[in-house]
Amino acid sequence: MLQFLNTFFLAFFAAAGLPVLIHFIARPRAVRVPFSAIRFLKRVKMQRARFDRAREILLLAARFLIVVFIVAAFSRPVVHSGPGGRPGAVALVADCSGSMDRGALFDKALSRLKSYLSTLTPGDRIVLFRPGFSNEAELLDRENIETVLKQSQTARHGDCLQAVDRARMWLAENPAPNPEIVLASDMQAGGFAPRTGTPSISPTRPRMWILPVGGDTENAGVVRCGIENRILEPGARISVGVEIRNYGERSVDELLVGVSLNGAGVSQKAVALGPGEKRRVSFSVEPEPGGWNWGEIRIDGDAFDFDNAASFSFRAPETVPVLLVGKTRRELRPVAAALEPGMERGGAFRTEQAIYSESWAERLKDRKVLVLVNVPGIFGSDAEKLDAFFERGGGLFLVFGKDAIPESDGYRPVTERFGIAFASAMGSGGALSMGTVDFAHPIFEGVFEKGKENIRSPRFFKIVPAAGRMLKTVMALNNGQPLLSEARSGRGSLLVFSGGLDPAWSDIAVSTVFAPLMVRSVLYLAGHAMGEENRCMAGETIHVAVPNDSLQGEWTVETPEGESIRLLPEARGGKAFVRFEGTDLPGIVKFRKNGTIVHVHAVDMDPLESDFRTVSEKSLAALFPEERIRIVGADEHVESAVQEGRTGKELSKIMLLAALGLLVFESILADGWKVK
Repeated sequence: MLQFLNTFFLAFFAAAGLPVLIHFIARPRAVRVPFSAIRFLKRVKMQRARFDRAREILLLAARFLIVVFIVAAFSRPVVHSGPGGRPGAVALVADCSGSMDRGALFDKALSRLKSYLSTLTPGDRIVLFRPGFSNEAELLDRENIETVLKQSQTARHGDCLQAVDRARMWLAENPAPNPEIVLASDMQAGGFAPRTGTPSISPTRPRMWILPVGGDTENAGVVRCGIENRILEPGARISVGVEIRNYGERSVDELLVGVSLNGAGVSQKAVALGPGEKRRVSFSVEPEPGGWNWGEIRIDGDAFDFDNAASFSFRAPETVPVLLVGKTRRELRPVAAALEPGMERGGAFRTEQAIYSESWAERLKDRKVLVLVNVPGIFGSDAEKLDAFFERGGGLFLVFGKDAIPESDGYRPVTERFGIAFASAMGSGGALSMGTVDFAHPIFEGVFEKGKENIRSPRFFKIVPAAGRMLKTVMALNNGQPLLSEARSGRGSLLVFSGGLDPAWSDIAVSTVFAPLMVRSVLYLAGHAMGEENRCMAGETIHVAVPNDSLQGEWTVETPEGESIRLLPEARGGKAFVRFEGTDLPGIVKFRKNGTIVHVHAVDMDPLESDFRTVSEKSLAALFPEERIRIVGADEHVESAVQEGRTGKELSKIMLLAALGLLVFESILADGWKVK
């Protein structure tokens, strides 16, 4: 569709007839010249007449078109590819994700958005979406947008595709003439992951302006780090592992990797990475016993600092509080001897013994692990206290015997919580031995030298078969029945030993495998391998469970920047917790009650933000099939491109160039084309 912006000049198209009029008025007349040899003169005249006629037609056409093109240029002709005009509503999508922090890209995007905003009128409605900062639509005045955006930079991952879909939905729900979507982003491919569902289609088919800001794609970053030990033993060193990746296309030589613990540097190593290569590095650190420890893995700095470090946290045990409960104290002796072997193990456990007939469940309040040996059942208030014990993250080691009746209702607090079932005790008429063992399980990890895991098996005469979809076999007997199984439910954990310690059931209590099995099992149930549990990505909410009786007092959280924020504990569904949503930046977050640290959480950046490869134009066209997309390159002037897109493709320059070319052609034709 062709349109003229300056219609006043259209009247001057009549001037195009002047060259035609002048041509006929100034047409040369024939002159009689007496001459001999008329035969030769007629031949020359006919030849000259043909050239003159062609020359005159070309000159007439050139002069006519010169006037037409000049008048058309002043009339500003525009070609439209679709509906034009100013927008009535605009959805701004400003990428505020972590990758925009490199090379001042966020400032560049803000500058380009300001250029776009200058093309709007006061009556245009503007809604703002900030992927990486907020998923909500924000209806703002044009004067406030710059202020809001300057406070929006985070280390979070930004889903630009989702934000554009939300912008399309908002425009569909708030119809306006000529709606527009404006996306300012580094166009990182990770922010345009293909949709899992079908996007909504806006009936208005909004025009979409994409304002890309480019930067260096070379980058090396820390992908993740954490505690490699799956069981933390009191007094033992901790292994911290880190994965580093080169996201660029150039090799990185001598990249320095260092680890710090509780604010003090511990060790460092140098690694080399090829293009796209990943490398895992491990460090051994000695934690402060009996409390929270936190640390950081950091690499040599580059232009993108957010992924140059990753944090970890864990609680190093001093002693593990364990409650041993049995039908009689005699039945607890093998377990107590395994967990209390004297000074050679450094006193890893703080055990307390109780008889089944006593009020043993009252003592669970400050215990991490419970060991039940030959207990007939769990009834009444004991069952309620055991359930609260599991809710606090407690672990139960269950050992059967002649007085235990696992198939009865007495074990319902265990069977219902963990979705398992026990059968009656059974014997094979002979002795069973150990069959398969999962040596990769944390209980056995590092206990035996690889390739030399031969264990002299105890003999088992009776077992209690256990089954359930949540039950995982750790050790099995040679007949395939589980010997040691585990299950988890919420924060609670369970280990079921299907045999018994009574000599009529087995001789494991006097075997060499019993002591390490008990020690490792109790440490595993203590759940002190908390490095992976105390971690989240920037932008995620942290929930910290707290005892119901600890709601009183002053709760605060210390952010990675050192800011202290007061928190109010919440209670929901009989559970108490504190919540923190301000995880905008990576680092260590510390929760305190009355000034004492009660929990430490590590916040990392999503590795998707470290890969700076961009989405292709072809992919964009496939992702937004309904929009009329216009990508305004980094070297293009935003205002000019937008104005042109709204009004159409202006042809004034082309018309002037055409007129200039015709003027040159006309001068050559008028003066230089002579017939010899």
